[in-house]
Amino acid sequence: MAFGKKSNFDKAIADLTETIRLDSKDACAYCNRGIGYEKKGNHDSAISDFTEAIRLVANYGFAYYYRACAFEKKGDLDNALIDLTDAIRLDPKDALAYYSRGIVYRKKREQSKAAADFAQAKEFGFKEK
Repeated sequence: MAFGKKSNFDKAIADLTETIRLDSKDACAYCNRGIGYEKKGNHDSAISDFTEAIRLVANYGFAYYYRACAFEKKGDLDNALIDLTDAIRLDPKDALAYYSRGIVYRKKREQSKAAADFAQAKEFGFKEK
């Protein structure tokens, strides 16, 4: 599976669809296909796949994180916050989840919560590029 080049998204999604056809309980395949859909800008399909991955494995922190990203890109900041909070609950030292939640709080104009999350992300080693 290769997501490195834009032209590979369709092939990766097709390969993962076949994997899911062969094993409909493969949460990782759903999550990875969701990432492919998200990279193509198909947020609804991505959210659907991340949701299925979470249904299969309730403590799948990566799926919560990526679903939050899809919600955020759709402008659904409330659901993005819920999922980022769940991702942090599952991995309390996830610097990227704290940083991402800080961005969502900032978009919601909740500056003190954003600042707290940015500080926590930095404490856990997050460095802006």
